[in-house]
Amino acid sequence: MAAMDAIAGATAADTSPRGRHAYLALAAWAVLVDCWAWTMIGPLAPGYAADLGLSTAEVSLLSAVPLVAGALGGVPVGALTDRYGGQVMLAVVGFLAFFPVLYLAFMDTSFTFMVAGALALGVAGTAFAVGVPFCNAWYEPARRGLVAGVVGAAASAGIALSALLVPWLADAAGRTATYLATAAVVGLTAAAMLLFTRDAPGWQTSEDLVGPRVRAARRLPVVRRAWPPYALAFGGFLAMPLYLPTYLREVYGTDPGAAAAQAAAFALGAVVAWPAGGFLADRIGPRRLLVDALGLAAALTLVITAGPAAGIAEAVSFTLLAFALGVAAGGVFALVARCTEPSRTGAVTGLAWAVGVPAAFVPALLLGAAHAITGSYVIGLLLLACAALAGVLHAAIALRR
Repeated sequence: MAAMDAIAGATAADTSPRGRHAYLALAAWAVLVDCWAWTMIGPLAPGYAADLGLSTAEVSLLSAVPLVAGALGGVPVGALTDRYGGQVMLAVVGFLAFFPVLYLAFMDTSFTFMVAGALALGVAGTAFAVGVPFCNAWYEPARRGLVAGVVGAAASAGIALSALLVPWLADAAGRTATYLATAAVVGLTAAAMLLFTRDAPGWQTSEDLVGPRVRAARRLPVVRRAWPPYALAFGGFLAMPLYLPTYLREVYGTDPGAAAAQAAAFALGAVVAWPAGGFLADRIGPRRLLVDALGLAAALTLVITAGPAAGIAEAVSFTLLAFALGVAAGGVFALVARCTEPSRTGAVTGLAWAVGVPAAFVPALLLGAAHAITGSYVIGLLLLACAALAGVLHAAIALRR
């Protein structure tokens, strides 16, 4: 009897607001540190280019390999989360990410070794596809938009802080120490997930295999209708910090250090917007939110095309664009949380992640090609504004039900 009372007391503590919020905070932290590890090669790439004599193409490949691997890996990892639960899978992702980070600390002596480590590091980028279903299961449907936004903000914060702090840490302590410290944090966080959390009481394991589960999720209406706005929102959010330093240097003559700081500020602005988008979607509905946010993004892209004056006007334009894209990304995951049964949330989240991350390469390639051909970014920015307007129409029409 005493044992049963103890179990009941533990369950009540877990399902209390404080218990659920603690699990949300720990899971968000796990997603943040995994996404930090996932994207840390990119900020270190200039150092590798100098030390290993890498070409521009090799540097680009080295930076892109973990991103693509993490995006594609989110599909099976999300489906496995539906089967084995978020607690186990967040711990597994963290433990698996520990080894390539440790490997890169000592095996960064050749391009071939680096590519192998970058490919393995992609597993860290699948944490988001685990964090959303794990946290959503602890909350009622009316609050899942905000919850998904918090997890999205954690992923965005990991990416932004990695870009901002990893070069500074490498300069201060060396690349090896930076990798070792990251590996320690990732491993300890995975252990904490395994030891101090559990899956929501209503969660039930699924016996479906990964392949059939992914195919079934791909046929869901929410997947077919949500991927265009998500590709626009999350792809744009990831692309702009990556390409913004180049844009600012070439258009405004901004100092490289200041350009990198503004790109990091752009990413951090979207971090704040993710939970705001989820919260607003819970209140006014994801469809209306997406129409408004993508419409604002289109208008701001046109403002940027016109070339706002350097300084406050330019900084405000890009900050508002970051906020609009972050709100739209939060709105998409509120839509996924609202329209997907809990047993399929992992697979659907993984599919959305697989669409959004590769979409980040499209704006950068488009802007780069437009500048190479015309010597100006105007055509590329106009095409991006048209894409945002197409997203508005899609959200207004395809998401009516």
